[in-house]
Amino acid sequence: MLCCFKRLAILLQIIYRRFRRLLKFVAARGWILKKDALIKLQGRAEGSEVDIIDFTSMGTVSFEGSAICIEYDESEMSGMEDSVSRIFIDGGSVTLNRVGTYVSTMAFIEGEELPAAISTPHGEMNIRIFTDNISLSVTDNKIDLNLNYAFSLGGERIRNHLWLNCRF
Repeated sequence: MLCCFKRLAILLQIIYRRFRRLLKFVAARGWILKKDALIKLQGRAEGSEVDIIDFTSMGTVSFEGSAICIEYDESEMSGMEDSVSRIFIDGGSVTLNRVGTYVSTMAFIEGEELPAAISTPHGEMNIRIFTDNISLSVTDNKIDLNLNYAFSLGGERIRNHLWLNCRF
């Protein structure tokens, strides 16, 4: 039985190496792999039962070298209808850009505090975001992203958790 697990582990390592080589090959030629995806987002402000997001949408995921771009349309369920969100993942950073009725750019780098600007139909806000932890898992058909961060609005720091699951 142990022999079968060793063979399986070796096979998975080979598949993983070949997938990484394929991504490097594609990136060297400037090609982009783009796939349709089912995107599920869950978010929660710590200590709040009101500020909970549970949202599923169709979108796309693109791979360009080691960079990943996840794009989806927001809806009434997310509270940001008529907006498009793009999540860029590259190295140790995650950037969330929104365009449309709601406009924002937020960057997340583990252990760093960065400024962010948010524009809504009700006005504009300048906040600061401190990223506690970024956890990313990428397989041949799934991306899991977990962000633990806090944002400062005025003198108050509000902790948030965002989970993203992308299947393609």
